[in-house]
Amino acid sequence: MSSLNTIYYGPTKDFEKLIDEDSNILNLRDLVKMMDSIESFNKWLENKPEIPYILLCYGEAFYSIREHFIENLPSVINYLFIDGYIDSCLMQNPPSAFIQSMKRVFKGNLEENEYKHKNISKQSLIKIAEKYKDEIVGQDEALVEILSTLYPLVNRLDEKPIVMMFYGPAGVGKTEAAKIINDSLDQGGILRQQMSMFQTSDFASYLFGGTLEAPSLAKDLMKREGNVILFDEFNRCSPYLYSAFFQMFDEGIYIDKNYEVGL
Repeated sequence: MSSLNTIYYGPTKDFEKLIDEDSNILNLRDLVKMMDSIESFNKWLENKPEIPYILLCYGEAFYSIREHFIENLPSVINYLFIDGYIDSCLMQNPPSAFIQSMKRVFKGNLEENEYKHKNISKQSLIKIAEKYKDEIVGQDEALVEILSTLYPLVNRLDEKPIVMMFYGPAGVGKTEAAKIINDSLDQGGILRQQMSMFQTSDFASYLFGGTLEAPSLAKDLMKREGNVILFDEFNRCSPYLYSAFFQMFDEGIYIDKNYEVGL
């Protein structure tokens, strides 16, 4: 087995740039569907392709897989490699259990790539200052604090994420300030979550992880194109949810039941 398998962390638009459309492609969703029936899977195995497939695993394809099978799936993929059904595998945002199992099965024959978010430049800071002054009135001191907080990112003096709290009454430009920062980076939309809505057990599952098919913050973080994340009305969510954010704010890592995301 000489081909390289790639795990990609990032949005679908960028993941699809890795795909050679002229290749013989097998989607993970189709493979799993065939494997639900032993008869269908055996029949498929009888028709070995002349040109091995590239196994294409979109992030959404993992959602429909039963969780107890996730850890065993890499062994099936390895079997298909050995017997010449597939010769490479492209995987987008797989769950942690799948990644760990892939590393055990494929060892060194595994590459991990991630979407590159734009760094803040001095020009970005100038754009932020100009747009801020045009759109927000009477907040010059806040602008100075924002620019001085963002400046270390220009020279990448710290790999940790910059965390800023905008606090004040309604209408002073808190949300707009976050949008201005995002727009000045010219890369994708802002990821915004309205924290006042985080009051039910469903939202606890969204933060800490539930079933694979359920929505989660980790999935949204991995799929984002922009690099500004806004938790709006953070003070209005239940305090017991705060612990979900501690490691993210301190180390730039978000971990839930199913995923680990580097920011």
